[in-house]
Amino acid sequence: MFWIIGAILHATAFAVLGFFVLFAARKAEGWLRGLGNLVGAWLYLLTVLAVACAVILPVAGGRLFGITMPDHMGSMWMRHWQNDCPQLAPGATPTTPAMPVPPAKPG
Repeated sequence: MFWIIGAILHATAFAVLGFFVLFAARKAEGWLRGLGNLVGAWLYLLTVLAVACAVILPVAGGRLFGITMPDHMGSMWMRHWQNDCPQLAPGATPTTPAMPVPPAKPG
């Protein structure tokens, strides 16, 4: 449910930024006007994409276009250490190696 709040906040931020960029571009002259119009249109496109992704991804069950999206706890590259550590048998207690005895000094 909280994803909708994030989508609304991101879309609002992109839309407000796009408005101010287009407003400033209207007052500019030359190549700066064209650049401002391009950046403003890009921000409005990002607004539409943010809302579309926020709606499509939960509907797709986290598998957008059939690709599993990695999450923090589910990606296997985060668990590479599981196979590297030796496993203890059930009921076994870990032991620490004995300290080596220093050699006796002649004398």
